[in-house]
Amino acid sequence: MEERIKETLKKINSKITFDIDIESEIVVITDPRWPDEIEFSFDSSNLDAFFDEVKVFLYSKYIPITGCYREDYFEVLVDIKDLILGNGLEEVELSGMQSDGQKIYYEISAYSGEIRKLINLNQNYRELLEEDWYSSLKIYNLNTNLNFDIDDPNAIESMMFIAKSVLFELSYKYSVELRIIELPESDENNADDIVYEQTEALNSISNTVVKVTYDSEMLNYYYRAMIMDNNEFKCLAFYQILECIFDEVYQYELVQDVKQILNSNWFSTHNEEHISKMIRLVEQYNNKKTDVEKLRMVLERYFKGDIHDNAFILVNNEVINELKSLHIISKEEEIKNISVIAKHLFDFRCECTHSNRKFPTKNKVSFDKTKSELDSYIQLIKMISSRVICNYKVKEL
Repeated sequence: MEERIKETLKKINSKITFDIDIESEIVVITDPRWPDEIEFSFDSSNLDAFFDEVKVFLYSKYIPITGCYREDYFEVLVDIKDLILGNGLEEVELSGMQSDGQKIYYEISAYSGEIRKLINLNQNYRELLEEDWYSSLKIYNLNTNLNFDIDDPNAIESMMFIAKSVLFELSYKYSVELRIIELPESDENNADDIVYEQTEALNSISNTVVKVTYDSEMLNYYYRAMIMDNNEFKCLAFYQILECIFDEVYQYELVQDVKQILNSNWFSTHNEEHISKMIRLVEQYNNKKTDVEKLRMVLERYFKGDIHDNAFILVNNEVINELKSLHIISKEEEIKNISVIAKHLFDFRCECTHSNRKFPTKNKVSFDKTKSELDSYIQLIKMISSRVICNYKVKEL
């Protein structure tokens, strides 16, 4: 039996090596391209099932950290949209109408052993994933019916399209709203760690006096953004904190200009030419104030404020680190260039907002819809909007 296992595994893939424990009925397989080893159990009375399982695993390609695929098979982790913890589909066993390859069909059930092994192999998880922890959407006969090569760079996009088609139909036909899960890269910040960190932070607080000098509308925007899942709409929600005072800041600067003109020693309210000059100036000012310029004005007044440059840099050390990670600035003193920061925030806001496929945004920033970049932009605009709320003074109660 041991010889049969060795010979068959070598035929399946000549690059793998393995240790066979006949007594425990376990085979540990390693590959020089893998970061770790993979363990398979077998039943000595049915070795063909074991060989099929190994073959399926070796032929499966991994999509971090959400799915896997192989010829005519695509699998992604799914769960109920509004579920916070747990596997909401644990009791679901939706089997598709299997065919001879003539139709694409799907199933929803416990995630497969191959995707579980692939996640455990490729991710830095201290606690290995077990059976039945997650459920998945499995789609069959894709390549046969859509005639695309799974090695094509656009294959995943094509398969995701079919998966989202299934989720769309479940939503509009049956009012079942499911989402594709993207697991964290590691479990270093698992629930216990988060609880510990938040508990430590709360227990370290010594000053519990409540400030009542914040703007209520800004706080409502901030709270709504804070409790949202990380996506482009969360970025827009934090952006609204800045946007809600665009006209106010613009109006303030305009009023200051008009007041200076009115108080100048040459200006006369009885002189029509003087009044016409002031009106033309206001109109010119109105015409050049775009949204990105209004954003700059908000940041100049309530993010930077009237503090010295060295103090501004010291106060915003975390903001500087985020700006550097996004390659918006390369040196800490460059944070003083508010126009550059405003331009990047505005462009990113447009990337998150606009969906006109015929006329895409021209001023495309580095946003390529990767989770890490999106998270960084969310963190950046969260920190900047927090500073704006703190610096926007209202009457103290």
